[in-house]
Amino acid sequence: MESYSTNEAASLKLLIIAPYQVFPANAGGRIRVFELAKGLAEQGLQVTVVSPMAPGHIFPISINKNLTLKAIPYPFILPLLLTEKPFPYMYLMSFHPAFQVFFKELFQSHDIIQFECVSFANLTHYIPTDKKIIYDAQNVEYDYAASEAKSQWVKKIVIKRMFDLEKKLTRMASQVLTCSTRDANRLVELYGIKLEKCQLVPNGIDPHKQTPRLSSSEINEVFPNLMSFPQRVIFSGSDVVHNQVAVAFIINSLAPFLRQECAFIIKGQCGKSFKSLQQDNLFFDAQPDNVGPYADICTAALHTITQGSGTNLKVLDYLAHGLPIISTKFGMRGFDDLIPYVSLAEQPEEFLEQLRRKQPFSPNIPSILERYSWQAISQDLQHNYKHLSS
Repeated sequence: MESYSTNEAASLKLLIIAPYQVFPANAGGRIRVFELAKGLAEQGLQVTVVSPMAPGHIFPISINKNLTLKAIPYPFILPLLLTEKPFPYMYLMSFHPAFQVFFKELFQSHDIIQFECVSFANLTHYIPTDKKIIYDAQNVEYDYAASEAKSQWVKKIVIKRMFDLEKKLTRMASQVLTCSTRDANRLVELYGIKLEKCQLVPNGIDPHKQTPRLSSSEINEVFPNLMSFPQRVIFSGSDVVHNQVAVAFIINSLAPFLRQECAFIIKGQCGKSFKSLQQDNLFFDAQPDNVGPYADICTAALHTITQGSGTNLKVLDYLAHGLPIISTKFGMRGFDDLIPYVSLAEQPEEFLEQLRRKQPFSPNIPSILERYSWQAISQDLQHNYKHLSS
């Protein structure tokens, strides 16, 4: 239920600059940007989210009386031509001559300018000095770019530019929002900013959101053999490198050794490069939403993440849907308080051993997830912005 604050925050106008359209919010960073924007709007801030024009989407979109999504009619051609061929999206988005022309009026009419990526760091030069700049560091972009690079020569080119842009944005920002203390410490180490500039704003979840489940008969219509396996586990994610690596690990190191015992459901676009593989215990569902449809029939969730930066929203998604997790230790970065409630594994044989066991689910999880609710996170952030602007 929406509730709108009538306190001083109502006079604050927040402009959020995103590198992609955030609605529908069905994956990774889109979820964070949208949920924080919606939560702040419900706290009384006037929030506008702007992103480059996306084909097939009509803008502006009014989400509620305080939240509007807009698109900048700017032709980003390079990402369409070269993303992952060989350069990452965020690197290509950082080349945007004359992009600032579209922001002059927006910068003037908002009190706080929040950047969701380092790609647009050069826009900070055009922001009036009386405005507050926020960098929402969804990850440490330098580390993320380094881990996602597919070749050494691409890595060398990309991380130099990402370092320079992230250094500029972290230093010009009044505050840097981080998903974890680990990320905050890393940004301090890299760019020499003061730790006090960093504000912990973790990724969140709506712990009470009801997600439609698929019945056994509905599942049988799509995957006739899925329910014949005594165990069914799931991995979900968008089509980014660290998820592709995690899926490859499942397909090559786990699935072949449990052909009769366990079915592996690969949920989301992370599996699109592997769909042609023929293996009886692999099942691909490309829909980019949460794991809810399969939650009732799965015995566990896999989190075979070994690279990347920031924190993984899928950890909270799994737990919110009542799924025990088998994860690498790296996959739990930023969720130290949740580590006691998951099973950790690193090598293939450790994952196989855990998969052959019945995985427990702690009754304490629902109460723990309350601290990760988007509502609570947005309330804390609203107070922070109010103080920053006073």
